[in-house]
Amino acid sequence: MSEYRNLQTVPLAQAAAEPGPTIIRPVATAAEIRAAWQQLQELKQQLLTPDDYQAIQDRQYIKKSGWRKIAAAFGLSLELLTEHRHELDGGGWVWQATVRAIAPNGRHSDGLGSCHSAERRFAHAHHDTRATAYTRAANRAISDLVGGGEVSAEEAEMLPAELPAPTRPATRASSPPPKLTAEQIATLAANAHEHLNITPDQLTRILRQQPGEPFDDCVRRYCSQQRCDHRELYRRLKRLIEDGEQLPGLDQEP
Repeated sequence: MSEYRNLQTVPLAQAAAEPGPTIIRPVATAAEIRAAWQQLQELKQQLLTPDDYQAIQDRQYIKKSGWRKIAAAFGLSLELLTEHRHELDGGGWVWQATVRAIAPNGRHSDGLGSCHSAERRFAHAHHDTRATAYTRAANRAISDLVGGGEVSAEEAEMLPAELPAPTRPATRASSPPPKLTAEQIATLAANAHEHLNITPDQLTRILRQQPGEPFDDCVRRYCSQQRCDHRELYRRLKRLIEDGEQLPGLDQEP
């Protein structure tokens, strides 16, 4: 046993503190990582439906429903870490939330989301801003953990208001949105009534009709202010109803 005479006992804490390799290496081979990425793309193609996407500025973004499907497929769990409401000096508020997505192997990713009370006209401002902040944080945590890193629809829908306006010569005015035709408004009214059970009278209350304003003018005014067409307005109504939002005017008789 002479070969063991010069051995020394190293305390566990000291051994754990000794530096490891200085180079960060991939946890799998390139082929394995490529296969995992391909699996994610195939999963999105086969699991998600058109209702899980929202078209914004000519791009398709995954909505809350799609990210929850992906979380379920990967066995992820969500944990709300923090949430806080910040009151603003000029009026209004901002809800901010941090959500953690946790994989079965213990790996996790934290997502941060926020929502300003002036982003849009909320049906239930105090609840909706808080819920939107949570949704954005959860979507981001899921996306980062599975390696997608994508911006969700709930974040992308606010991009035009958050990005600085492009610099243009003073002599050039921005082009106004195209004016809706009577046929387009009729199509919107028919689809809203048939598929969303929203009558034209209820729709005017949702859009906050001005006194004496005809239905067609009400829709045109709203779409002009929001810079959207009749198809985008229908998609917004459909998404809010699918998310369980209580729209103003729906609780009143037609």
